[in-house]
Amino acid sequence: MEVRRVISEPTAAALAYGLHKKQGVENVVVVDLGGGTLDVSVLWLQGGVFVTQAMAGNNRLGGQDFNERVQKHIIEKIAEKKGGKAIEDKEDIQQIRLEVEKGKIRLTSVPSTTISLDLKTVGKWKYELTREEFELLNEDLLKSIEQPIAAALEDAK
Repeated sequence: MEVRRVISEPTAAALAYGLHKKQGVENVVVVDLGGGTLDVSVLWLQGGVFVTQAMAGNNRLGGQDFNERVQKHIIEKIAEKKGGKAIEDKEDIQQIRLEVEKGKIRLTSVPSTTISLDLKTVGKWKYELTREEFELLNEDLLKSIEQPIAAALEDAK
């Protein structure tokens, strides 16, 4: 492989969306909510060239924070339905973690998703998670995304 150029992650995201091919696009805000961090970049685009105007972020907020909220909620729901029995088996917890991640991704394109589990401790269990419930469980986290966006926009003027 021949390396021609190293580009920043926000530029790569903008390229992946084809923004370099669109006419009239001049400013782009890239919000990257990764597994463990939130990064916001304001890019200026002209003639296929991207220039980073400003950056902001939160290194204590990421996708895992959203997953943990939903995971805790599901474990509480299982305990309610199964007579207060706590889930402590590591394999069960890992299965819940993986299914929550898949469910979160599905919620980006559908209004609800079914989390299907087959746990050692309680057997088969299904839970219908709606986007509305996801947003309610994570309301404060979603709100906290606004501050880095505002900071980056202010810095970029």
